[in-house]
Amino acid sequence: MPIPITILLFKRSIAIASMAFTFAASANDIQVSNVSLTGNTGTQTFIQFDLSWENGWRDVPAGNLDLAWVFIKYRSPLGAWQHVWPSVAGHVMPAGCWYSPGHLTPGEPYHPTTNPVIGAMFGRDFNGSGTFSASGIQLNWDYSAQGLVFDDIGELQVFAIEMVVVPQGAFHLGSGGTEYASFTDGAWTSGNTIPYPIGSENAVPIAQTAGSLWAEVSINTSGTLPATYPKGFRGFLCMKYELSQQQYVDFLNTLTRAQQDARTGTDLAAGVTNVTNRYVMSNSSVPIMRSFIRCDGTIDANAPLTFYCDANGNGIGGEDDDGQWIACTWVNWADHLAFLDWCGLRPMSEFEFEKACRGPLPPVANEFPWGVELIGSTVLSYEQENTTNEGVASGYQTTAGNAVFGTTNGTPSGPKRSGLMAAHAGNNGRVTSGAGYYGIMDLAGNLNEFVISLSYPAGWAYTGLQGDGVLDGVGEADTPAWPTPAGGPATRGGSWNSAGPNALRTSDRGSANGINSARTPAYGIRGVRTLQ
Repeated sequence: MPIPITILLFKRSIAIASMAFTFAASANDIQVSNVSLTGNTGTQTFIQFDLSWENGWRDVPAGNLDLAWVFIKYRSPLGAWQHVWPSVAGHVMPAGCWYSPGHLTPGEPYHPTTNPVIGAMFGRDFNGSGTFSASGIQLNWDYSAQGLVFDDIGELQVFAIEMVVVPQGAFHLGSGGTEYASFTDGAWTSGNTIPYPIGSENAVPIAQTAGSLWAEVSINTSGTLPATYPKGFRGFLCMKYELSQQQYVDFLNTLTRAQQDARTGTDLAAGVTNVTNRYVMSNSSVPIMRSFIRCDGTIDANAPLTFYCDANGNGIGGEDDDGQWIACTWVNWADHLAFLDWCGLRPMSEFEFEKACRGPLPPVANEFPWGVELIGSTVLSYEQENTTNEGVASGYQTTAGNAVFGTTNGTPSGPKRSGLMAAHAGNNGRVTSGAGYYGIMDLAGNLNEFVISLSYPAGWAYTGLQGDGVLDGVGEADTPAWPTPAGGPATRGGSWNSAGPNALRTSDRGSANGINSARTPAYGIRGVRTLQ
């Protein structure tokens, strides 16, 4: 059964704490604080921190639970930020806290260098819902396995992202409706499509014949989709919310200058000392379509920059109304891949998108991710704009799904705070909160979801490898078989500027034929990770 969506209340979606800067930033109800190193042996040390978030849940064996994906970065004095590989064992968990290591290659034997632990999953080890808090988590780190001595560790940052478990199990592709380019059984010829069952991770025949997978358009060719393409049957973690602008700021602030230049729209290359277009994602002097990430106007010619959110434009970052919690916009496919590689996640497949929306329930013709065909069409107005409590002031529906798209978008125009529909006082369950079956927010509307498409051979070749926490020297993801914009990526779910509701339907594939490689205000970032 689906999780009780009424318990969801979004604030932010990443937390970061630094032992050197001794601060803690909360994000989407998740907080990392009190980071320290303790128990140094000369080769190993414990990374200690507190972790908490509100409105979490665990219902096992029903398989409904959310988790925190935690990963860590360090740097030596005056050095660049690097990824921490925690040890596979020897950790100390407080009572009530569940832990599982996240290997680079799930399912393969651990090895400290060829298959290291990239991050870790944390959650409650008992059934329940509400606030989860764990104090004094100690992750064992054999820093010598990374060729370090203790004095090499000058600074340390602990990051956490809220995730939702999408458990292993069968589901259907296609709703049985009339969505454009929907997946269907190959026996289909016209009219309503025929939902296609996915019951394993085995290879899938692609053909216009009964028992094969097909789509009227937007599918590469007849053939056999390899078993390595992530089908969604195997369990995976999915980010609970679309990436926030503060998340992207935290990412940028761990990069080198050359990497920062690649991952922003404004020219910030070495040698640049004066910046006019300080809102760096949209490459503009003022915020456009609610993109609030900026840098200072006068910068060092070579050193990495410090970015911050500044919605009110007063030059002071991180204030209560600076838009840190607005979904990150003006990104492109390369930005998406780079962020996921940096944090140890990976792109979502088309199949996984539909599984995240529909879950194991029988398809409903022309349904939205909240499981019915009803969607609100009233123009929305907003309150407490750009703050952690940004919400819907009027237009909220109590009998239909709520989502931000072209008809409802209202003013201000652009993406809104991720997950704001669940926080409304009128929320009475999955439908009104606009949530997928497992409690994942904004799978329809707000920002388009990047996926790996079956419209291109490069999409078929995607194997679901995880990011390793490391980018190349110019800020690009370097994980094998992650498609370039030339063929492989697409979008699903629609955005704040989708002209009508059709693009928001779970099985609509109107954008499966590729994407614009440029940064646009309609694209967002959301990653997944294969379960161990």
